[in-house]
Amino acid sequence: MSNLAISKNTNKAFHEFIKGQPTASYETYQHNPALVNLAHCIGKDKLLFIDSNYTVDNANQPTANSIGVMLFDEHYQPSNLAIFPLNNAEPFPLHGLENDCFILGNGGQVVAVASLDTAIELYPYLTINGEYSLIAPFKDWQFERMVKAHASHSQVTLFTDYPTGKQLETTFKGYNVRLVATVDTITDLVTNYLLDEIINDPNKEPALQTKVKELNGIEWGEPEPLEDTNPTPTRYPIEAWQGVLRQAVEAIAYHAQVPLAMAGQCILGALSTIGQRYINAPMGHEHKPACLYLITEGESGSGKTQANKYSHYSITKWEKNAYQLFVERLQEWEADRNALKGGERTHYEATVPKPTNESMIVTDATIEAVLDKFIIDGLPNQSWTTSEAGQFLNGHSMKSDTAGNALSSLTSVWSGDPVSRLRSQRGKNAIPFTNAYDARLTLDIMGQRVILEPALNDPLMNGQGFLPRCLIACPESLIGSRQWATPERMNQSPYDDPRLLAYWARCDILLDPPQTEITRDITGKEVRFNMPFADQQARQTLANFQDEIEGRQAKGRALEYLRAFASRMAENASRIASLMAFFDCQKSVSVDYLERAFMLVEYSIAERLRYLDAKPTEKTDSQKLIDWIVKQCKVKGVTQLSYADTQSKVNPKHLRAKANFELCVNVLSDKKYIQVITLDNTRYIEVNPSLLS
Repeated sequence: MSNLAISKNTNKAFHEFIKGQPTASYETYQHNPALVNLAHCIGKDKLLFIDSNYTVDNANQPTANSIGVMLFDEHYQPSNLAIFPLNNAEPFPLHGLENDCFILGNGGQVVAVASLDTAIELYPYLTINGEYSLIAPFKDWQFERMVKAHASHSQVTLFTDYPTGKQLETTFKGYNVRLVATVDTITDLVTNYLLDEIINDPNKEPALQTKVKELNGIEWGEPEPLEDTNPTPTRYPIEAWQGVLRQAVEAIAYHAQVPLAMAGQCILGALSTIGQRYINAPMGHEHKPACLYLITEGESGSGKTQANKYSHYSITKWEKNAYQLFVERLQEWEADRNALKGGERTHYEATVPKPTNESMIVTDATIEAVLDKFIIDGLPNQSWTTSEAGQFLNGHSMKSDTAGNALSSLTSVWSGDPVSRLRSQRGKNAIPFTNAYDARLTLDIMGQRVILEPALNDPLMNGQGFLPRCLIACPESLIGSRQWATPERMNQSPYDDPRLLAYWARCDILLDPPQTEITRDITGKEVRFNMPFADQQARQTLANFQDEIEGRQAKGRALEYLRAFASRMAENASRIASLMAFFDCQKSVSVDYLERAFMLVEYSIAERLRYLDAKPTEKTDSQKLIDWIVKQCKVKGVTQLSYADTQSKVNPKHLRAKANFELCVNVLSDKKYIQVITLDNTRYIEVNPSLLS
């Protein structure tokens, strides 16, 4: 007897359980007509073969030699199994029933029926054009609660006769339910009429004396203050850092007097700048670049420049030495060349490469200039670090006619794809180089909200995939509470702090490692080391995190409207974990590093979720949207607006972007300002009547 500890629909154990069950073969259920018909309606992959008995919630379940049919909750997520014993015994649920039901079809309009048999009978007529979904309870007593649960998210249509309709009207009053009372049964009518004909009753045929009543079931309640959407800044998970790195984050936060999140972002930027040269991060059966894109909000004078100075101290020192060496080599090369004449000089120039500036740090540049360093100069690693986000976001590269190409180039570098820049190959000074391979770029941008907000709301930056690749932090400024004259701060120099000295010493080693520690190919060329997973458990841990994030992107879940960001959380986590392990001189990525990296990407996605409604000096985006909707309703004398028209016409214009609009709609729905309803296959935004009085 196996044990399965599940008690809630969302319990991880249940999802692990269904993943572990094989799909039932047709041969196992071919003699059960109900299962054959059900498989045809919902898909064969929704039928699982269960070969063992299980203990669920401490109760023995005779599940051996049975077919498990997936049941779904009102969010269309797998939530339970209907167990059909192959000995034809009475079907039973795997665990306690809540709003679990059968769902047939995947259309936008929901039709609820009282039994699975009715759903199967209606399926070929109602779902043929993909417009409807049929929901049916597992047990009769579930019908009412099933309808009410689904009606809280979208309109539910019920077909009934006239006498029963009166009873149902009372039962579902105050819910978003449409009652369609007919003379004949719906199962008979659909054989001769389209569903739209039945509902709309255009010809008043005797058979179609249909009565439709919109119960308009919205229980409003009092709108909650939108200020509640402005929680305190997301708690920064300092526990994600351990050892020397944690001490460095805390020391930088102390000496620069910045939030831990800002110090952490600076450390991530430094790790990426150093590590991207030497390692790649494991992802499934592949390896990805270990570079990071970072965006940190901070007003002028908030301390990011000073924090970056401490986090990049070793890098800056290495850059200075590398530049001095470049100048010396260039002078030597030019002196040797100038000492030659004629053919000897030509031969020297052709055979002795001119030294190149291998400086990695870029502060004031354009994307084109960065690409040229990759393509023309052959530099494989760069770090664009700036506390002036306006230089990056508002520079020439981001003008309307070039922004698309610029953003595409940035996404290509992050993903490890070849970087291209096409030029004219004609003319005396034509440059033949157009491509760069295996380029790595760390992007570390800090700016004020007035600079970042338009970018984070920009459809192009989101649509091109640039922003979803970024790790975002918007910590609360410490300006106004910083201390400068305490004896401790007066007497303690950051350059004597043992925490920073240990961090810098480790950075020095990583920046200039022994030649024996550098991976090279058969030609002697330096190549990056592909960090492996430490073991199968580490590989499984990352895969489990991917699964979890995938589920949170489903309809009605927290990340539904941030799928582009969410889909890159696992990869960013692998990159962070690899960089942490690299800093600790590890040769593989263990579970511990991954789990700590998960904390940092969870922090970033939480910051992105709250960003649109973080309390600025002006109204939140959600407040702007509801103000516009209410004004339009009052002008037109209506209580609802078309969803599509609202999105296309709302001001300010940045709210028209799908991600921004849907996030705000989600907030307003949760706070009881609006409800999204569906009428005749068209979505509307219904406004709380209290806002229109």
